[in-house]
Amino acid sequence: MIKRSDIIELGRLVDNAKIILLLQPDKPDGDSLGSMLGLEEIFGDMGKTTHMFTAGRVESYLSHLPGWDRVSSDWPDKYDLAILVDSAVPDQSARMLSAHHPALRKRPFVIIDHHGGHEVIDGATFAMVDPKAAATSEMLYKISKTLKWPLNERACERLVASLFADTLNLTTPSVTTRTIEVFAALVKQGNVNVSALHRAFRESAATDPDLLAVKGQLLEAVEFFADGQIALVVAPQAMVKEYRQRTSLSALVMFEMLWARGVKVAAVMSDYGTIIRTSLRAREPIAAKVATVLGGGGHPMAAAFGDDKTPLDELKTKLVLELAKALRELD
Repeated sequence: MIKRSDIIELGRLVDNAKIILLLQPDKPDGDSLGSMLGLEEIFGDMGKTTHMFTAGRVESYLSHLPGWDRVSSDWPDKYDLAILVDSAVPDQSARMLSAHHPALRKRPFVIIDHHGGHEVIDGATFAMVDPKAAATSEMLYKISKTLKWPLNERACERLVASLFADTLNLTTPSVTTRTIEVFAALVKQGNVNVSALHRAFRESAATDPDLLAVKGQLLEAVEFFADGQIALVVAPQAMVKEYRQRTSLSALVMFEMLWARGVKVAAVMSDYGTIIRTSLRAREPIAAKVATVLGGGGHPMAAAFGDDKTPLDELKTKLVLELAKALRELD
């Protein structure tokens, strides 16, 4: 649970700020973007100027969220307060920190995240971390209600989208009665058309016909370890380079890999040349545990990490060993 004193201090910082810099991880997802856009609406109604930043890029599957195109890779010259949502892990914001960490230290900098079990970014004024929350937006609702921040219809819809994204439509084990209550309250207050929101997401995430062949190539290359409990595929550098602007290769095949009979965890390693990014999805609560050991973080069932030092074959072996170890410890 987040401390009430931290909520009150955040309220004070926001009240005293005219320009607020909103940050998210280098690789935005539905929770980070939905939370950022929700805060943009809230602070806009409070008369604040906001600037939304990411060192990465917003993938096309997130284009169903109005405002995604306002997220910039330009760091502002002036701001009074920075708020990073949905990530406290240095590795997940490595590009941002390498360029702007000194600047962040000079002004108030607050982290709001629901991923626990790791050290937060050095230099933050304070971090609000609640591992019991299913999504960052669940925390933002509580903060908004406590501080009596305005929640217009657009803000509610963005926060609902965030909840949907990080809970796979309220189906993950992280969903609690509190999550359902927050979801219902946002839908009611914002008069959110949930089916239309989900349909817009499905349309933005639809696969182009020619990508089916790419999907087939990746599925043919899947390897199985630990008696079929681990499914792993490497997306080669040439493929990543050709298709990274069009799709997430991990999202393209992850569902089929994870739900193959006997598989308990699926891993997609994408070779970007300068870094290898690995996405993990699991049926057992081991994803965050393994990702944290390898320098990343995430949820018990969904996590990720990046590595720009270890050769691919060596990293692959290390990953398989850690996953197999985590599976054995479950028994």
